[in-house]
Amino acid sequence: MKPTRTINRIHFSDLDPMRFEELCYDIINNQREWKNLNHVGRKGNDRGIDIIGKDAKNDIWYFQCKRYAKITINEIKNIVDKIKSSNEKYPDYLELFISCDISIRQLEKFKEFSNELKLKSCRIWDITSIESFLYKEEHNKLLYKYFGIQFSQRENSKANLVKQKLKIKKRIERDFINKSLDIDFIKNVIRYEPSCKFTIGELIIRNIDNDNYPSVNDDSEWFKAEIYDLYFEGLEIDLFDQTEIFVNEEGNWDLVNNNEVNSLNKYNVIKARKIGRIPFTNIIEYDFSGDEYHPYPNLYCRFNFNESPFESFEYYTYGDREKEITPSHFEINDRISSNQFHRDMKMDEIKKNSKPRPQKKLNKTSRLKAINIFKDLVLLEPINCIVTSFENKECIICIADAERKIADNAFHFSNAEIYFYKLSKFAGAWRVEIMEQIFKAEFIYCNFFEDFEIITINFIPYLYFNYCLSPMGNAINYNEIYFSLMSLKDFQQVTLNYGGIPFYDNEGNSKYIKGDFSNLEELNNKPEILNYLERKASKCSLIYRATKKDLELNTPENFIKKWKIDNPKIKSVWEVNENTIEESIVITFYDVSIFPKETNSIFQEIENDNYKIVAIFRNNILGYDKFQRKFFPIWVESCSHGCNKNISFIEDNILKITYSEANDQNIIINLSEKTYKIILN
Repeated sequence: MKPTRTINRIHFSDLDPMRFEELCYDIINNQREWKNLNHVGRKGNDRGIDIIGKDAKNDIWYFQCKRYAKITINEIKNIVDKIKSSNEKYPDYLELFISCDISIRQLEKFKEFSNELKLKSCRIWDITSIESFLYKEEHNKLLYKYFGIQFSQRENSKANLVKQKLKIKKRIERDFINKSLDIDFIKNVIRYEPSCKFTIGELIIRNIDNDNYPSVNDDSEWFKAEIYDLYFEGLEIDLFDQTEIFVNEEGNWDLVNNNEVNSLNKYNVIKARKIGRIPFTNIIEYDFSGDEYHPYPNLYCRFNFNESPFESFEYYTYGDREKEITPSHFEINDRISSNQFHRDMKMDEIKKNSKPRPQKKLNKTSRLKAINIFKDLVLLEPINCIVTSFENKECIICIADAERKIADNAFHFSNAEIYFYKLSKFAGAWRVEIMEQIFKAEFIYCNFFEDFEIITINFIPYLYFNYCLSPMGNAINYNEIYFSLMSLKDFQQVTLNYGGIPFYDNEGNSKYIKGDFSNLEELNNKPEILNYLERKASKCSLIYRATKKDLELNTPENFIKKWKIDNPKIKSVWEVNENTIEESIVITFYDVSIFPKETNSIFQEIENDNYKIVAIFRNNILGYDKFQRKFFPIWVESCSHGCNKNISFIEDNILKITYSEANDQNIIINLSEKTYKIILN
């Protein structure tokens, strides 16, 4: 059996009290992001506070550090009392660091003493919790700094490299990127020049192993550059090295050699910028403020790629905002040598006037890769993307929202601005070829709930998609579903519309929409398209399809329909011209409740010895007869505005309904005689 390795407890007694406070400061600083954190105990007269901090939420933290071999309840009380008596304002959080063990009773007393401070939380760090923190892999450097304990194998582990990479990535995104940019600036500027997203222009890149900065000579290993963009592993650096690239019809490319220019006149020659990629793992640290020589960020990097910090060099075309041309990346997989170009050119001459060359098989891009390509180019999260071919060329079709709000598979947002994008390869690199607005709406929820599909009808390729729109809030109780085909030739949209009232399950999720198709006649002259969209609609689970139970008029679920059939002559207050009108009313009683399951829709509730009555917000008035023990609808009506109603009893069996949004117009209903009277004020 392999023997275990035991590590003795850390000797905090080896530290003097001030050094122990410094250790506590480092532990606290590693806990969270601080707006400020000050070691006030170093200057003496600390008012019972050694360290004071303000976190990102503007909460105040007090820390007291005691390098004790043991502590008593009395000493704990004195610590808290000093904070009470020496400070006019109390903190939100209080933490005590002590270098000894603590009992449950001592911990309980500490919390009891701290109650008068009205803290959000208090805590004691005893010797066990401090040791546990220090022995965590990410905090091993503190062990070495204060106690000389080193774990070299851990520091060199892959896990540590990943953590270092993510930490540098998070800091760079926080410090270098302008977070205040609006969507118009992103769409109109950054799409064409990615470097505009950064708060800085130039930076200095320095070699940590041979840092002779700021000397300038042949041995200097520092240089000035600009950030071009971020990529998934690090920073892209603009090397200000314009080059030329030649591209054949199939998108293959290579760098132009000066002595080859004249022989390449059959190919497309494009100007491109050279970009160097520095992975986050090669960035050891940076000084954001710079120095007196160069007052901008200094990046300290490893130069371990052929004495360079760059793991690779990439080539991008230049963006053009006026022509709406976004930068394109030349994929390394499409690069072939210039010799291969010349061989291809000779083969073209040989095969000219002979049988046609077989069409090159498309190198199909995966959907996941397509999504990443779209995000890099457009800087938006797509709702969905699909890869297809059009006119013998591979293309990516995406739909995205300019608001960039996304959540799981049901993509929903409020202020919707939906665009269609077609991405094509040009010179071996992807770029946005077409961008068309599908619709724009405010205060609306939108849900795309089906995968995209490419379908050909009458030799025209279409993109199929569907989505549901529902207004925000409770004012408008009406949803619409759009079954859409967009032509990939002229990008015109054909839509089959279905609209109606939504019904929900017990959890509040949309169960189905009960309504009708609204534009069938408009599509009658396009029978193939209508037939396709109707087939799609027939499979949609959100469209209401009547069951046998739904068609039974006397069921409680159909009380609204039955009430309207039974009372066809009843007029709303909006249709009455006379000052008073009186009619009889037909009421049906039900053994089971017809009250809403969700009580938050109930606007008002009243009751007496005979009845319990509820008014639904801008909706029905419903009742319960306590003697019959049955439920019944009194007044059935719904609207988006203007029909909210207050209810009150005039007598035991007489109900008064007042329209609070309609100049206080009244309805008087005699529940025992089943009559109603509308009175216009």
